[in-house]
Amino acid sequence: MNISSIANNDKVEKTVNKNGMFHVFFGLLVITAYCAQAVSEWQWEYLYLLQENFIYKQVSGFVLVAAVLWQWRLYVYRHKIISDSRRKILNSHEIFGPLSLILFYLHSAEFGFALQLVLSISYISTILSGLVKPNSWGIRNRFYINVWLVVHVLSATLMTNLAIYHIYISYWYG
Repeated sequence: MNISSIANNDKVEKTVNKNGMFHVFFGLLVITAYCAQAVSEWQWEYLYLLQENFIYKQVSGFVLVAAVLWQWRLYVYRHKIISDSRRKILNSHEIFGPLSLILFYLHSAEFGFALQLVLSISYISTILSGLVKPNSWGIRNRFYINVWLVVHVLSATLMTNLAIYHIYISYWYG
């Protein structure tokens, strides 16, 4: 079997996963709101003042790191647990992905510049890649599924490594 025969196998389920579509629309709403707020330069004054506080930055950053590590548990447990538990972990992973952008917003309401801009874009890209999950759209094409999984995991890996570097720089120069 070659790649072109896999790519041309465009089987699509007759029904789209309704729970998956809720996650998609909710995720797109959260991403759109975050980006619109950041681009329009509107700011919530109280949150902006909180984000300038050293202790708040530390606590919100810790919560964000914990959330990202919690999301990685799906990767760790993917092949080690029974299917019922795996399904529950996958559902929570899908729900929490877009919700984690709210934590990201509470930590940093601006895109920032340089490293922070790249980190913001990679965080949003990771969530966007999660929103095009094949099951949510009813796609059964093996090639798409494999490419999607690689893109999503690589995006999450890049984002996690950038976050680790951001933490290092924050403490080194902070």
